[in-house]
Amino acid sequence: MPNQPTQIHEDNPSSPPPSSSTTITTTTSTSSINPTTSILTPHQNTLLSTYLQHHRAETQCMNLLVSLDISIRRERDEPGIRHLERYMARVRLRLVGVREERRRAEARIDAEVERLKGVRGVEARMQVEEIRRVVGRGRGRGVECLR
Repeated sequence: MPNQPTQIHEDNPSSPPPSSSTTITTTTSTSSINPTTSILTPHQNTLLSTYLQHHRAETQCMNLLVSLDISIRRERDEPGIRHLERYMARVRLRLVGVREERRRAEARIDAEVERLKGVRGVEARMQVEEIRRVVGRGRGRGVECLR
């Protein structure tokens, strides 16, 4: 299953929902690493999977913030606006944490690439190229925003 829908919901479902919808749906790829044909080690696959997971989570948080900002601008009900603003503040805090985790995952990948550069051989060079291909695809896209 290459693509599956992902929904982001509010953390506190017992709160009264605002009149605007704050649920967004995006489609994310389950993995861009093919473990059966990859020359990467399980450790390297784990590093890349972790990085890609945090990259996708960052994209989802950014999209949710845009959606919430639009909802706040359209909202007419004062309690609904306050509710959306509180939710937006929680999403911003989550985004800070997700970005930090992505940076840490990126640093671990960079350390692995530096280690591989010190290893002689075709396999190590191919591993570096594969890591750069996967990470470059994530970095090249940047943050994909729905709006």
